[in-house]
Amino acid sequence: MKKESLLSRIKAFVGIVIHYVSQHAASKAALSKVFTRQWAGDTVDNGYTSVLLRFTPYGSFYIVSQHYYLKDELQREAYWHATYGWHSNGHLMEIGGYRYCIFNPARKQLYLEYYDDGAGEKKVEIYNEVLNDTQ
Repeated sequence: MKKESLLSRIKAFVGIVIHYVSQHAASKAALSKVFTRQWAGDTVDNGYTSVLLRFTPYGSFYIVSQHYYLKDELQREAYWHATYGWHSNGHLMEIGGYRYCIFNPARKQLYLEYYDDGAGEKKVEIYNEVLNDTQ
């Protein structure tokens, strides 16, 4: 086996650090974005429904807000506190709960993983970044 030179090992290390820092920066930038997805709705047959997810800095934490809209009218909302985890890719973890927001900046998506008490299982919802924040 050929022994790697010190210079090539340093280059590989610097490449890993640059890749990690760029992923972290992209995830931190995603915290200023708004994400949306469609939802089935509670009382609508064929109406436009959406869920908006926003993040507001709150000291060293974040407040995650989830707003459910039916035909552009707010139906209900939920809020929870989360902390940002920077290891691996960047994500928010609910404080005292089971919700995780995992960022995928390359696809402009967010995955919300949570534990559904009613079904007794974990669920994942996929949100897409809103390109034009009008709400």
